[in-house]
Amino acid sequence: MTIIYLPSLTELLFQAERQKGRLLTRQEVEAIRDGAIRVSIPEPIARYLEPACGGADIDPLLCWESWSRLRSAEPGHTGG
Repeated sequence: MTIIYLPSLTELLFQAERQKGRLLTRQEVEAIRDGAIRVSIPEPIARYLEPACGGADIDPLLCWESWSRLRSAEPGHTGG
């Protein structure tokens, strides 16, 4: 079984940044992760759903690190 977030952590974090109008802090990223809806599903189903969900989500166990890498790869990123 694997855990997925609904909506994805990536989408939740991008949405939070758009609403705040600035980059999120580590504490904000972790709070969003901790408060997000998640479900446990069989791993083959999660892999099957990845393309429809925009690809693999960020790693919740390394949420801040994964988010920081993703943000630094985004066009127009100015720090963080």
